[in-house]
Amino acid sequence: MVRFDEHGRLHLKALPAEADPQSLANLRVLTSRMLPRVDLPELLLEVFAWTGAGEAFTSITGGEVRLAELSTTIAVLLVGEVCNVGWQPVIKP
Repeated sequence: MVRFDEHGRLHLKALPAEADPQSLANLRVLTSRMLPRVDLPELLLEVFAWTGAGEAFTSITGGEVRLAELSTTIAVLLVGEVCNVGWQPVIKP
């Protein structure tokens, strides 16, 4: 439902949710079976190796990066942020 109040502000009422059609449920099951299980940090490291994406990250000072495992550090930070868990749980000893 759409309405305007006395000050001219627009108010929208939420529409009721519709159930997913069975074809969509079937498609979700099919695609989830087709996708391989991957370790996200390992995938990021592999992509960094293919593309050199780790080299796009530079020092904030503009100087040369001196961290030997920069790609690993970036992968840990990205996974921690994406999964909203912080970096500590994704570090392997």
